[in-house]
Amino acid sequence: MNFYMATTGHRPPMLGGYDAHDKHDKIRAHMRQVLQAAKDYGLDPVVISGMALGIDQFWAESAIELEIQVIAAMPFPDMGSNWPAESRKKLQELLAKCSDVRYICGSYSQRAFLLRDEWMVDNANLLVAYWNGQRHGGTYHTVCYADKTNTIRLTYNPDEIITP
Repeated sequence: MNFYMATTGHRPPMLGGYDAHDKHDKIRAHMRQVLQAAKDYGLDPVVISGMALGIDQFWAESAIELEIQVIAAMPFPDMGSNWPAESRKKLQELLAKCSDVRYICGSYSQRAFLLRDEWMVDNANLLVAYWNGQRHGGTYHTVCYADKTNTIRLTYNPDEIITP
């Protein structure tokens, strides 16, 4: 039976920057441990990722590496169209490896991101939050929504994972 695991978390500037590959690798390694533990426990994990830069894409990459299905939850079809070319290419490569791509809204709006986050929580058995405790932004909204809907949540502070 599938066990749906969604994530929420910060973007690269809050994870050491866009070029902090060693720090990002530490987060991916942690994610692989979390996902492998679910498999070792006898669960059949399916990952839900919002596909934003940072934690969302690290989550999808980690699952793909472990041959775990990934559902991409995109807020709208052209998310990322304003990203640098390399980031757009990476997004398209990840989407091609997903077992399913869901578009939550038909077009861009600020609300589309929040609706995407709520859809992920509503469709998950577990939310894995990589959250430093900041009380604003999309990660905070998603954590609060998970708590409001009584969704089981694991929280890891990325600052503690990337700090030697």
